[in-house]
Amino acid sequence: MPPEAADLDAGQRRYLAVVAERLEDGMDGDAVQDLLYSTAVELGLKPKAAFGAVYTALLGRRSGPKAGPFVAGLDAGFVQGRFLDVSGDT
Repeated sequence: MPPEAADLDAGQRRYLAVVAERLEDGMDGDAVQDLLYSTAVELGLKPKAAFGAVYTALLGRRSGPKAGPFVAGLDAGFVQGRFLDVSGDT
């Protein structure tokens, strides 16, 4: 887990836990992008903070490639595990 993930706030951690629960194997980039955005809106998290949490959890940086296709290109089990580890919901 990137050490930068320790800097995520409670809202970002909750967001990652919810995304991990909803992410499904085989989702395409557009479906993942929609999931990431709609979950942020649902939880009242600004998209910049939400997507920053995704990049921080996976890359240790606040930004990166377009999140939906990037996450869809990774193993869903890996992403779910990483998001749960970072969120503290393991």
